Amino acid sequence: MKIMLLNFMKVVNSAGGAERVFCNMSNELVKRNYDVYAVCCDWENGRPFYSLDDRVRFINIDGSGTQTKFAKYLKFAREVLRLFKKVSNDNPYDNVKNKYWSTKLEPVIDEIKPDIIIAYDLQGVCILKNILNIKVPVIAMCHSNTHLMLNVYSSKNEIEALSKVDCIQVLLKYDIKVVQNYFQVPVVQIPNVIPFYDSKADLAENKKIYKIIYIGRLDKKQKRPHLLIKAFAELKDEFPNWQVEIWGGCSDVKYHNELIKLIKDNKAEKVIKLCGSTQNVLKVLLNSDIFAFPSAYEGFGLALGEAMSAGLPCIGFKSSPAVNELIKDNETGILTEDGAEAFAAGLKKLMLNRDLRIKFSAGAKDAMKEYNAKAVWDKWEKLIHEYA
Repeated sequence: MKIMLLNFMKVVNSAGGAERVFCNMSNELVKRNYDVYAVCCDWENGRPFYSLDDRVRFINIDGSGTQTKFAKYLKFAREVLRLFKKVSNDNPYDNVKNKYWSTKLEPVIDEIKPDIIIAYDLQGVCILKNILNIKVPVIAMCHSNTHLMLNVYSSKNEIEALSKVDCIQVLLKYDIKVVQNYFQVPVVQIPNVIPFYDSKADLAENKKIYKIIYIGRLDKKQKRPHLLIKAFAELKDEFPNWQVEIWGGCSDVKYHNELIKLIKDNKAEKVIKLCGSTQNVLKVLLNSDIFAFPSAYEGFGLALGEAMSAGLPCIGFKSSPAVNELIKDNETGILTEDGAEAFAAGLKKLMLNRDLRIKFSAGAKDAMKEYNAKAVWDKWEKLIHEYA
C-alpha cells in the first residue's frame, strides 16, 4: 500500500511537535512494510530536523532555498489590507497561493498514485479537496486546539474542504464533540505517541544546582515562555541554587530579542538560559527537576507528555486546553490560575518540597503508559485500512 503524508507546515530544520509526528509516523509506517511518501512544501532546502528512515521517500515540492517573490508579495499585500481591515480568513491571496502550489503537487500525486493521503494541515486539505478535487481517500489531522482552529483561524474555504474529507482525526476526547458540531464527517480520536522512557529523572539526588526547564517553540501568543521568565525572576533571589533552561527554536527574531531583554532587565543572565534546540530531549529531561509549561493552549502537548514520561513533576495553567488534560492537579503536577504571579507560586511550592516532586514524578510517569507507541500506531494502521 502506498501512503502519502502531506505537510504544508515548516518541516526542514524545524523542531516542533507536529514535525516530529510527521517523521515518526513516516518511520513507523515504513517499518510496517508500507510504501511511505513524506511530502512537504518548504522553501528551505534540506532534510527534516528529525531523522527519517532511509526507506521513506522524502519529497519537497518547493525547496527553492528562498521564499518565492509572489509569496513575499502576497504576504506584503495581506498585511497592507489588514491595516485597513479589508482582509479576512477568506482572502483571495491564499486562494492564489493554493492554486500555485496545486500545480506543483498534482504531478507528484499522479506519479506516486497513493492509496491514501494523510493531510497534516488545512492548506493541504484545501488544495486536495477544493482545487484538485482528488478522489483518493483523505484523512485530515488536527494538531491544534480544535475550538480555535474552527472558530478563529479557519476560512470558509478550509471549512468547506474539511467537510469533503473521508475522516478527521483529533488528539483529545474533548475535540470529538467540537468537530462533530461542524461536520457530518466521521471523527476518530487517536492521541500522539508519548515515548515511555525506561529511565527517569533522579529527583532524590542532592545537587549543587537544581533545574526548571521548558522545551518547545519560543512563541509569544501560544507557548509564552516569557511568563516562566517573569515567574522565576520573582524567585531567583530566594532560591540561589535553582536555574531555568529554556529549550527551543524561535523564528520570531523580535520575540527572541524581547526574551533576552526580559532576562537582562531582571538581572537573571546567570540563572535563566536560552539554550536553542536539541535533538537529545531525553538527556535534557533526565538532568532536570521541574518541567514548566506556560502555554495558553495546546493541541496535545507532546513536550509536556515526554517530560511526564521522564518522571518530571510538571506545572501549567488550569485554563490551558490539553495541558489541563495531561496534568492532573496535585496528582501528576500543579495547575495554577493564569498569570506569572500564580505560576511563580506554583513553582515555589514544588521547589520547596522535594517529597512532593517525587510523588508527582511517580504519578506522571504512570499516567503516560496509555500513550505507548504500539497502541497508537495500531490505531492508525486500523484507520488507514478502513479507508484505503
